[in-house]
Amino acid sequence: MKKNLLLLTLMILNVSCTADLFESAPLDKYAETSVWTTDSLSDTFITEIYNGLPHAFSAMFSPDANTVDWYDHHNNCAGQAVTKGYLDPSNSAGWGVTYNKGGDYITGNQSGLWGYMYKKIRATNTVLENLKSENKEFQDSRTGEVLTLRAIFYSRLALAFGNVINVGDVKLNLDSDYLSMKQSPFLETMAYINSELDKAILLLPESQPEKGRITKYAAMAQKAEMLLIAASPRFNGGSYNMTLLQEAKVVNEAIVSSGKFSLLPDFADASRSMNGNTELIFGRFITAKRKIDRDNFIDHNLSPGGAGGFTTYTPTQNLVDQFEVIDGNNSFIPATWSNNVRTVTSNPAYSEDDMYSNRDPRFYASIFYQGAERNADYIIDVSEGGNDSRSCTGCQWWNNGFFGYYVAKFVTTKLNGNWPSPEINDSVTILHRLGALYLNHAEILFQLGDQAGALQMVNAIRARAGMVLYTSIDMDKIKHETVVELIGEGKRFNNLRRWEDIGDYNSNGEWGIKYINNGDGTYASELIQISAPSWNDKYYWIPIPQPEMDKNPNLVQAPGY
Repeated sequence: MKKNLLLLTLMILNVSCTADLFESAPLDKYAETSVWTTDSLSDTFITEIYNGLPHAFSAMFSPDANTVDWYDHHNNCAGQAVTKGYLDPSNSAGWGVTYNKGGDYITGNQSGLWGYMYKKIRATNTVLENLKSENKEFQDSRTGEVLTLRAIFYSRLALAFGNVINVGDVKLNLDSDYLSMKQSPFLETMAYINSELDKAILLLPESQPEKGRITKYAAMAQKAEMLLIAASPRFNGGSYNMTLLQEAKVVNEAIVSSGKFSLLPDFADASRSMNGNTELIFGRFITAKRKIDRDNFIDHNLSPGGAGGFTTYTPTQNLVDQFEVIDGNNSFIPATWSNNVRTVTSNPAYSEDDMYSNRDPRFYASIFYQGAERNADYIIDVSEGGNDSRSCTGCQWWNNGFFGYYVAKFVTTKLNGNWPSPEINDSVTILHRLGALYLNHAEILFQLGDQAGALQMVNAIRARAGMVLYTSIDMDKIKHETVVELIGEGKRFNNLRRWEDIGDYNSNGEWGIKYINNGDGTYASELIQISAPSWNDKYYWIPIPQPEMDKNPNLVQAPGY
């Protein structure tokens, strides 16, 4: 980029015609020195950096799709790479970013998440070097926001690649000595991330007038989660780091005791409500006013082809089996998986012929199944020849799923066949919410020996869902709760890795279900395998894309590639 010009590309996450959403107007080109002369121009530059935040497809559905709980029909952001066993440096540019963010691994010349995050880190360093506002409130807030954004970008790099380059405050440019930059160990990067968040927390306000701007509590939630991840068994010889857990505990308790957040009455609203969401600590808001391919096509992309959608992601039978069956004052898991074998409960309160009755209410809010009501005029029919099967007639069969289930969670506009009018809608990608914080905190308290506190946290989540409360707590119950509460929110893949559970869990293949209409109002069903087991321990880290390895011979590739 020429030093006298700065291209302000305004594909902005928070643009809207409404007063309370982040606003910005497109600009052309300005001399770089002019950008920092006014707060409004500085803000435009900073707002574009927010575009580097993860959105639902690139950092929530796709990582979760690399567990056997979730299937990516179109392989967005390398969503099949782990479960089908072909992830390597030649295609890892697709990991974590869509093709419009440099994730086009097909051409073989893209840098993917690695390049995109360093592009955004360069932008944050430019702000930190140049922002000099006479308005102290503006200066402090924007500095804190940018420090938090940089910490988030580093966290995305570290959680994907493990050992990454920490450039500090260096303003990267064409003259930078990239070959001399060395990778830092994972835990060292995590410590740096948390030190940066400490600086941000001191500067940020408790609330912001515009939706989507980072607050003190957003930075605190990011820090607490990073501390928990760094404290986890995978990175500490198989046990927890109690010092880091204690730090995370203090941060979480400060968020909870602030009184700023509360669980919503309805679980379904927690992951898709934009207005009045008292559970939301931090999210990326994207408005329908500014069309960004994949970023704000959530409703369209999750809808079945029979309704004019794209069926990008679908749940699996593995996931369905984790939602408990309620039997009076008790509940139980209907089926379990081990080494690709499904074992159905012997409890007579459950029948495979009526597998969707009396389930955890979060099941009905998360998954569309055979006979489920999508809306008042649309009943899901995945049976052979049904409107939501690949063998349907008079519908977009090529956009239908293969395996019997569709996503209900996150979907707000359940239109029927009239896409693209409207094709997209306002949406929010939840990055931190109180429900997730409660479950993180339950894990922390349990590991620190406070079982009563952990039980209280988990039961608060279950009570909101309308579930039978636990009378005792253990890590298996906490882990189970993270699945049914947070599936599709980008936590699952990282959780399984940091717990060192993913090898066993992904030793199961991905499974779905097939229905045959008997013609008399009844249906026959059979389980079908989607993908065979394919786990390899090298998948604990994502390989650095080959184009980046070719640029810098001093880079050390992740083990096993």
